[in-house]
Amino acid sequence: MKTSTFFSVAIAAAATEASVLPRAAAAGGCPAVWTQITSDLTKLFVQSDGQCNDLARAAIRAVFHDCGTWAPSQGQTGGCDGSVFLSQEENSRAENRGLQTIAAQLKALAAMRQVGVADMIAFAGAHATLSCPLGPTCKTMIGRKDSSNAAPDESLLPAHANLTASQILPLMQDKGFSPADTAALVGAHSSSKQFFVQPALAGEPQDRTPGIWDVDFYSDTTTNPKGVFIFDSDKSLAADPSSGPTFKSFVGQQAQWNQAFADTFARLTLLGVNQAGLVDCTAALPPPRDSFPGANLPASAGASAAPSVAPSKASGIPKPSAPLSVPVSAPGIPKPSAPGLPKAPSNIPSLVPKASIPIPSPGEPFPTPSDRPGEGGRGGKPPKMI
Repeated sequence: MKTSTFFSVAIAAAATEASVLPRAAAAGGCPAVWTQITSDLTKLFVQSDGQCNDLARAAIRAVFHDCGTWAPSQGQTGGCDGSVFLSQEENSRAENRGLQTIAAQLKALAAMRQVGVADMIAFAGAHATLSCPLGPTCKTMIGRKDSSNAAPDESLLPAHANLTASQILPLMQDKGFSPADTAALVGAHSSSKQFFVQPALAGEPQDRTPGIWDVDFYSDTTTNPKGVFIFDSDKSLAADPSSGPTFKSFVGQQAQWNQAFADTFARLTLLGVNQAGLVDCTAALPPPRDSFPGANLPASAGASAAPSVAPSKASGIPKPSAPLSVPVSAPGIPKPSAPGLPKAPSNIPSLVPKASIPIPSPGEPFPTPSDRPGEGGRGGKPPKMI
């Protein structure tokens, strides 16, 4: 029996890619495929002006929503297991609105490169922080076990924009994060935009430079400049006597915050993970960019003051020539247009379904908002805290 054209292409492509990108780690090192994934993610996450985009924001948010549902009672299960993408029940929860597009993109990329979804979420989140200029390098381990079991729906994730510090901090402390750690993690809102707290103001950022990973967020939260949407939860953390001093200490202190965030984010990505056998793939991430025009604006500058400029040649992040096109084929198959490979038939449906929400998806790292009455959005009651 003749093999179909499509499967002939698939077999040839798989053999070609396997020879270029071995997935087995050499002597316990990071599998080479993660270097290729870095190239893929740069095309997804970096705008032509060198700043990070909404897909990068969503990738950062996905880490918080996958890992942040962990509690000590779960032991070495749950947490960073990919269930926020792999469980339809969990993915469709109100607190995960806006993650559907990035879920489709990263699941398709994980299938194409034959890696785990949980690892893809963690790696993509670490990459996305570097896709935003000034972002830190976070230690990134690979080797998690995927799970399609939904995380407990028990308000374990502080995912509502009107929570108070007295509600958020106990949840975070239960996961092993101090008030100072929480103040560092919430700085991910430096690259955030809100879409659901006030839909009429959809797209408003949480600081004046959402495409740059700078410390404007820490000053903007208290000064509330025009054009910036401040979450009540962030205001509460800034004012709380436990988290507030650290929160305020990051104002104007980029290096201090970067170090605190990187250390804490690395711990976040290991919640619920059996760390035996993990390999360090930090070196596969793109290099950091330590300066960028328009970063860390003076307090007098408005939200529109951040310039849109091309990255410098020394930035370490290449200007994306075109968006990443996830190939339409079996897992492990590179782009049909790769040199030397015949094109796959045009009638094969895309791996990435059409999203029911605008593309790209919004990114609001937790605490993230819900605007459904009674579910913690503005105008609703906070969820039961346990």
